[in-house]
Order: sequence, then structure tokens, then C-alpha cells
Amino acid sequence: MTTPDASRQADEHAGPWLAPAELASWMSVVRLITRLPWALDAQLQRDAELSMVEYMAMAMPADAPEWTLRMSVLAERTSSALSRLSHLVKRLESRGYLRREPDPSDGRFINAILCPTA
Repeated sequence: MTTPDASRQADEHAGPWLAPAELASWMSVVRLITRLPWALDAQLQRDAELSMVEYMAMAMPADAPEWTLRMSVLAERTSSALSRLSHLVKRLESRGYLRREPDPSDGRFINAILCPTA
């Protein structure tokens, strides 16, 4: 015979927990989410000596008009702090992949521009 407290505790734990098949599916998704970025980063390092965030910093302007994005927009799209992105773009500039220029429409902003040779 179960007490009302034991029955209530069982009900509280029954609702949010996953059935075995659901848990197996969830764990597959979690493994994919955690392993995929590492695998992509490792492949990019091997093939192009680029990190995933460096590649993303080049891919975002590649999809923008005139291959140009404001640094603030690029920081947002790469989930990077602006100061971190600035250091990253400086490294990419030294490799000839990106260049930075003041935004001609508003000189308070800096644009990241993908170089044609990238």
C-alpha cells in the first residue's frame, strides 16, 4: 500500500522523465550536438589551418552584399565578443583573408571585407 506522499512523489518524477526510447533518441542528439563542432573544427584545422570561428568569420561576409559586414554584425553572427573578433580578424588580415575598413556610410563603424583571394 502506498501512502499519499509516496504516490505524489512518484507522480512528480513520472511526468518529466523520458521513456527508454525517448532517452536513447535524446542521447543521440546530445552526442551529435557535442561531437559535430569538434569534428568540423578538426577537419578545418587539417584542411585549411582555420578554426571553425575563423571559417565562420569569412563565410558570413561571403554571403553579404559586396562581401562586407560591419564588425558588430559579424560578432553577433559568430557569437563572439567584439574584442575577441577584432583579434581574430587581425589574424585573418595577416593571412590575406579579410581586411577592415571604416564604414563609408558611418565612420563610427568598421567593416570586415572578405578578400577575393580567400
